[in-house]
Amino acid sequence: MSNIQLNPSCFHTLGDREKADDMPKLIMKTVLVSIFLFPLFSCGFTVRAEGGGAFLVKDLIPGSHSGSPNEVFSLNNIVLFRAYTEAVGYAVLWKSDGSSEGTVVLSDKTSPMGWARFGNLGVFSDSRPFRSDGTEAGTFALSQGNGASLFVCVNDVLFFSYSNRVLGPPYSLFGYELWRTDGTVAGTHMVKDINPGTADSGAGPLADVNGVLFLVANDGVHGKELWKSDGTESGTVLVRDIVSGTSDSLHFYPVYSPYAAEFQGRFFFPATDGVHGLELWKSDGTASGTAMVKDICPGAADSFISKSGEFRKALGKLFFRASDGSHGEELWATDGTEQGTRMLRDINPGPESGYGFYLTALVLKQARILSV
Repeated sequence: MSNIQLNPSCFHTLGDREKADDMPKLIMKTVLVSIFLFPLFSCGFTVRAEGGGAFLVKDLIPGSHSGSPNEVFSLNNIVLFRAYTEAVGYAVLWKSDGSSEGTVVLSDKTSPMGWARFGNLGVFSDSRPFRSDGTEAGTFALSQGNGASLFVCVNDVLFFSYSNRVLGPPYSLFGYELWRTDGTVAGTHMVKDINPGTADSGAGPLADVNGVLFLVANDGVHGKELWKSDGTESGTVLVRDIVSGTSDSLHFYPVYSPYAAEFQGRFFFPATDGVHGLELWKSDGTASGTAMVKDICPGAADSFISKSGEFRKALGKLFFRASDGSHGEELWATDGTEQGTRMLRDINPGPESGYGFYLTALVLKQARILSV
C-alpha cells in the first residue's frame, strides 16, 4: 500500500471516537477491497494501492441505484455497515467479510447509527440501544425506547444517554437519563433518575477518567453541571455546582465531537462560572479539585466561541481551539497548567479565526504545524 488519504470529517459518522486511529488497521487487515465498496469517496476518502488497486466487492443494489453504505464498523474480522437494499425501502444492517458472497444483510430490523466497541460486541443506536456480535442471533435491541446515544465504556460497563419513553402505552416514567449495559437485556437499566420523573436530565456521558465516568447533567435544581458516576445510583453525584442555582456552567451537548477529554488523569472541559466566560477547566472528580485552568479570554467573554473544546491528545499535550479576544479562534495547546496553556500560532493574523471546524487525530499526527 503506497498511500492512504483520509478526509477527517468522514470519521465523525463512525460513533467510536477512536476510529480514526483504527481505520488504517482495518484497511491493512482485510478490507482494502471492501472499503472501496463504501461511498466514502463522497466525503473525500481515497485509497491508492500497489499491485492491482482497489475493486468493487458487491453491487448492493444492482444497476444504477446506490446502496449508499455508511456507518462503517470493524468487528471480529468483518465489517458491519448500514446500507439500502432492493427489498427494503430504508437502510438496514449489513455485514461483509470482503467477499461478494460474504456481503449480506445481517438484519433488516435495525438501521445502525453511532457505533461503539464493547468487548467483542458492536453497540449502536437505531433510537433504541442495539448490540451485535456479527451474527443474526447475536444482533438485538437491549431495551425499548428512543434516543440512545453517547456510548462510553468504563470498567467493562457501557454507559449511554437514553429514555425508555415510548410512543404508546405503557408510557415511560423517565426522561433522558444515564443508563448502563453489560451487553444483555437483563443487564441494561437506568443508573439514576437524575432529574426525577418525566423530566430530562439530558445526562451525557463524556469520558472515562481513572475508572470514573464524567458526565454532564441537569437535576432540575442545578443547571447543566459536571457529574460523575461509578455505575451505581448512590455513586452518581454532582461534582461541583460551578454556577450556583439553575444556570448552566456547561453549554454543550457531546454528540459528534470530543467536547471534553481525559488528560493526565484529570477531566478537561469548557465551562463558565458566571464571572468568566466559557474557559478551560479541569477536574479530579472533587469540588475542590475542579477549577479553571486559564482565563484565556479575560473577563466575561468566551474563549470557546463555538461553545466546544474539540479536544485531542497528542505529543504529551491537549490540543483545542480557542480565542483570547485579540485573535480569532486558533489552535491552542495545554500541559494542564496555566503557564503551559498557550496559542500555537496565529494562523489567520488578527481577529479573524484561522482554525477550521474540526480538530482531528489525523491532523495532529500528520500536520507539521505543531511546535510545542
